[in-house]
Amino acid sequence: MNGVYFNSTNPPPPGLAYGPSAACTLETCSLVWSVLGYRPSLPANALFMTLFTVALLVHAYQGWRYKTWFFAEAVISGCICEIIGYGGRLILYHSPFNFKGFIVQIVTITLGPAFISGAIYVLLSQVIQHLSTTCSRFSPRVFYLLFIPCDLVSLILQAAGGAVSSVSVGQNPVGIACTLAGLAFQVFTLTLFIALSLDYALRYARFRNTTIVKPSTKQQEESLESNSEHSNAGTATREMDTDPLTRRFKVFVLLLALAVLCILVRCCYRIAELKDGYQGLLFHDEATFIGLESLYVLASPL
Repeated sequence: MNGVYFNSTNPPPPGLAYGPSAACTLETCSLVWSVLGYRPSLPANALFMTLFTVALLVHAYQGWRYKTWFFAEAVISGCICEIIGYGGRLILYHSPFNFKGFIVQIVTITLGPAFISGAIYVLLSQVIQHLSTTCSRFSPRVFYLLFIPCDLVSLILQAAGGAVSSVSVGQNPVGIACTLAGLAFQVFTLTLFIALSLDYALRYARFRNTTIVKPSTKQQEESLESNSEHSNAGTATREMDTDPLTRRFKVFVLLLALAVLCILVRCCYRIAELKDGYQGLLFHDEATFIGLESLYVLASPL
């Protein structure tokens, strides 16, 4: 580049700052020409990479110990995506113009919460089995058949969007459109999940106040609680007068609701962030990214 420095008023030639052939460095180009427009924070991204690694190890151990395979595998998959994504952001700290680092972080950080959502969806069926199936409008199995395919659709759309963006060097608007469609569908699915959960909660409350709720088996209760506090034992039938709304269970439901709301807020943020493509103001704001993406997603598996 013959010693030329491309500052904020002197843009580099097309392809020099962004793309697989990008040759810009911090010594030759201003950060404003990088796709993010900033240098990712080393301490913040290293911290989130570490915390998601801890979450992965904890869920791997608990999934193995308590045999909660699907729940653990879904959360672990989400954590792996997040770890890889923040690894990509660390690459961008050292080399803000690195195209591979950018694609890695934009794809995996976008996909991670969809896996965690899948883990959350299966819990509604288990909550219903624990409390009372007679209060539900649908069989618990229906919720599996409804939400898991919806989650797969969201994953496929977001993955397709990331693939198109990487192949087209981010220039094809179809890639961002696919990602936005996947995020929007995830918001729709989460909203439906919340609506059905609230519907069941209200029906259960009315039923509980007017009649005796037949409790589920101890095996169902502890299988459910093993997904949150990871205890699983026993097959003996509980006494009929045992209250299924234990303090432990109430804490579990509260944390489940918090996780759902965190992912919902995060998805709404990502839609707002990407609606203007890679040129939007939110896309170039790391503080907002950490506050509405990193923290909210981290809270969901913890």
